[in-house]
Amino acid sequence: MIFLSYIIEFKLIMSLIPKIKRCPCCDAISFIKINGVQQENSFESLSEWNLKKTYSCRKCSVELGLFSKNDGVEKLVWLDFIKCEEIFYKKLVKLHKIKEKNKENEKKYYKTLDDIRKINNEIHVSKVKLGIKFRLEHKGLSLRHSLS
Repeated sequence: MIFLSYIIEFKLIMSLIPKIKRCPCCDAISFIKINGVQQENSFESLSEWNLKKTYSCRKCSVELGLFSKNDGVEKLVWLDFIKCEEIFYKKLVKLHKIKEKNKENEKKYYKTLDDIRKINNEIHVSKVKLGIKFRLEHKGLSLRHSLS
């Protein structure tokens, strides 16, 4: 019983300590307080991840999301990048299923691969445009986030 009370007290103390994270865009350090309440994760591409907190970077003011898995892995993501991928997510999943189904039929298989490649190129172009927009809005800052 005493051990259980120590565990509860330890978890309470750890929830009061803020997490230290670096912005993936401008490399600024942020102190994030997480109150334990999970937010609604509306991103289908990150459906197995739990959204712990969304906040804006204090230096470059981009919207960031802190995601975590049940095994303790955490990921800090620029939410506009995820939104670029989210537009085409359902179509990509559908095309990947068609690709797996048509492995025997070469013509349909390669046509599906070509469609997947075109969508991936569109996603890459939208991410590059987002990076250019960020650079234009924040002339003094350099973009640290990779555009791939």
